Amino acid sequence: MYMASSGAGYHYYRAATSGGTTAAIASFNIPYWVRITKEGNVYSPFVSADGVTWTAVGAVTFPMGNAPLVCLASSSRNVNARGESMFESVSVLPYPWTSTGVGNTLPGFSSYLDDEFAVRTAGTGFAGTADSGEIVCHPIVGDGSITAHVVAIDSSSAIAGVMFRETFAVGSRQVFLGISNSSGSMLLSRSSVNGATSSILGADTVPHWVRLVKYGSVYTGYTSEDGVSWSLVGSVTIISNESSLFGNIIFGSNL
Repeated sequence: MYMASSGAGYHYYRAATSGGTTAAIASFNIPYWVRITKEGNVYSPFVSADGVTWTAVGAVTFPMGNAPLVCLASSSRNVNARGESMFESVSVLPYPWTSTGVGNTLPGFSSYLDDEFAVRTAGTGFAGTADSGEIVCHPIVGDGSITAHVVAIDSSSAIAGVMFRETFAVGSRQVFLGISNSSGSMLLSRSSVNGATSSILGADTVPHWVRLVKYGSVYTGYTSEDGVSWSLVGSVTIISNESSLFGNIIFGSNL
């Protein structure tokens, strides 16, 4: 776990056996962002000064069962004195989903509960030659699709939807099918790194279903009012790596 301390910063402790000893692996000064990912019995910690760029801090391997508790932890480290710790932008996501900011000066955060993702962020959008917003991504190899029901957006200027992108870089190749409260739906694509963004516009607004299908280098977008009957938005062709990211994304200048 990571423990915050006003004197020593953040420490990562590990215990390989129940009741065993702990060891500090790294230390950082607060305020700081911390993240732990679980893959099987491997726990990998990361730290970040801005919530956007993350640095790995080693990894440890030991069994904690199939349903370990995910916690916010704090201790005054003094049995005779209480302490108070403040947390913000807490995200708990199922593996291998990852939430990260792209080209965004205001860190966002994401949560997952009862099959629903909630994403909060600022940003200027996923257009032009550089992106700005929050993305919740899942790696994929080969062909596939992503479908989501955009239930609500709390800003008239924001847009949310589904995306395939090559990397987390701001100028990455990407295809994004988004929908908004006021400006309709749009299929945005960037076919070259740091290149311009092309668009295909539609009239659908929130709430609506959105779907992107990848088949080879062809990406096709669909929308639906009920998740059963689908309407074609358009298709684009982008040559990129076989391995890519797909996920739910959101951006908004007023969020």
